Amino acid sequence: MRKIREILFYLFCLAISISLVSCGPGKSTDSPVSTDIPPTLPPSNPTTRPTEPASQTVDVGPILFNAGSDVFLPYQSCIDLDFGKINAESQSACDFSAQPAENEAGRIYLQLNPLTSSAFAFDTLFQEPPSIEQCKELQGYLSTPVVGNPVENYICYRTSDSRYGILYLKDWDTDNGITLTWLTYPNESDFSPTEETLYDAATFIADLTVLDGSPFSPGETFSKGWRLRNSGTTTWDTDYRLVYLSGSQMGGPLEQPLPIQVSPDDSIDIYVNLTAPDQPGEYTGHWMLKNSSGETFGIGVGAQQSFYVNILVTDQ
Repeated sequence: MRKIREILFYLFCLAISISLVSCGPGKSTDSPVSTDIPPTLPPSNPTTRPTEPASQTVDVGPILFNAGSDVFLPYQSCIDLDFGKINAESQSACDFSAQPAENEAGRIYLQLNPLTSSAFAFDTLFQEPPSIEQCKELQGYLSTPVVGNPVENYICYRTSDSRYGILYLKDWDTDNGITLTWLTYPNESDFSPTEETLYDAATFIADLTVLDGSPFSPGETFSKGWRLRNSGTTTWDTDYRLVYLSGSQMGGPLEQPLPIQVSPDDSIDIYVNLTAPDQPGEYTGHWMLKNSSGETFGIGVGAQQSFYVNILVTDQ
């Protein structure tokens, strides 16, 4: 009995010891985890600049036509604010360039040069980003070079493609260029369907009469027929004409009007009256179509091939 009491006492002490260890200092599973996020520090000025600056497009949804963030624009280059392209060779597709300018006192300023009908609204410089509605309502957009120090201000602009936007200049390196951020907004035409390109083209369907190599006697008259499909995007009206191009004319007209109007994807049967030459031999005449502006077109690649008539004149 004494032995049993000693064993029970020993187990009791062991349980107390385990409980004390579990309740002692240590990491609790119920302790709250800190959610504090350290503040973001402003980026430091880079010690090196990219030799070939590239736009970092900002994806802010469909309300923007194009955007770029912290892009370095070197002197002797320009930028297209519609498509975010920096060009160091040609200014024909750019909206503006930047360069340093020195005044009479020898002080250096930044000169912005609008290009190809773009413009800036320098009558109002914003300390905070303006809305696009504010930019559209502003007056006094300038298309002439402007000298000043607009860094750390927001500027409204209008691109050469008539889109409005907001420009932010920062980190001006007076010896090399300027870092900028831009937001270009779409105009109404960006949401309108583009007009279909109009062009004339035909597709040969079949010879209706006089298959290639058909025999005729000298001076025999016949009617040649072709079936053509309007494979272009224009409508052929009666001002469109069948025209002789080259080869043997076989007594046919230089041109004749189409008898009916032909819409795109519709077909027409065209006939022309011809006469076999007097001398035996093989003869081929090439024909095309002419539109109301006097431009010829035909079949095949680029609508540059003719359709033709081919006969054999025999003595018998």
